[in-house]
Amino acid sequence: MPACRFGLSRCLGHAQIWNMKNGCAPCASVRWPKESAVSRLDLFLQDVRDYRVKQLSGTGLEPLFRLWRIPTGQLSRDMIAAEVKAKITCVDPSKLARSLPAATTMRICWPPGADQCGENGEFHRFVYDAPAFSRPIAVGAGEVVERDGFVFADVLPE
Repeated sequence: MPACRFGLSRCLGHAQIWNMKNGCAPCASVRWPKESAVSRLDLFLQDVRDYRVKQLSGTGLEPLFRLWRIPTGQLSRDMIAAEVKAKITCVDPSKLARSLPAATTMRICWPPGADQCGENGEFHRFVYDAPAFSRPIAVGAGEVVERDGFVFADVLPE
């Protein structure tokens, strides 16, 4: 199945999938008849992949793992070459600098042992522009807070 381009109104996130599976009336009525799959960006963590497959079971949507097992150094270089743009939204301060949330870059000098794609829980990104997007998502930086052992940065619509 080829990857397709779509706008934000067609994205299916965790909450929508959960609501579809658990009988939320407004969400259960939402269907995109041409869509039969959801692309997931998991790389190596089998337990996370298994969770995603379980969450999609019974929804009629097939989980696709297009990046599964791609080495993270290669994937990071490919994302930079493709001019993917992202904001860092969360870091584990025991692994990375507290100042990284809200950084708008794919080119970060990672410390030894840190995975360039955050596959070990070092950080999370919000991608706001990429070749597969029909248009960039206009976002700005919001509040940065530390809680539960992590530093979070809000990403706000502009």
